Amino acid sequence: IAFSFIQEREAFRSNVYILKGVKHIGYGFTDPRLVKLGRMTKKRANAELRKMIESDLVFLRKQVKGLNKHQEAACLSFIYNTGRGAFASSTMLKHLKRGNIVAASKEFDKWVHVNGIVVDGLVKRRSQEKRLMLKAA
Repeated sequence: IAFSFIQEREAFRSNVYILKGVKHIGYGFTDPRLVKLGRMTKKRANAELRKMIESDLVFLRKQVKGLNKHQEAACLSFIYNTGRGAFASSTMLKHLKRGNIVAASKEFDKWVHVNGIVVDGLVKRRSQEKRLMLKAA
């Protein structure tokens, strides 16, 4: 679920591009070893995305237990977009650890700013993540 969800929300680009001063490639990868390739096939990007999601899933399951597959996918999308550090220190995680999924889902609404400005694309993504979080298994 997470792979498809993230893939649909991250535009694939085969060439390096710069966003907010940071070089990206593929599905928004910033890893220097990937960026230095200069070009990336969609097949390679899919493989890299799967590896990242698998690694983030191990991280997520160490942080919180008992999430259903939709809740995990919502968290994985959030982690992919904001980073592990943001998730690890978030109120969302605190609510998840207490088993309060509804309160955790409301936290998505807070993560829609870049440099203090509301970004429409983030509003849409967080709304979709929130709906996924609240979906039954």
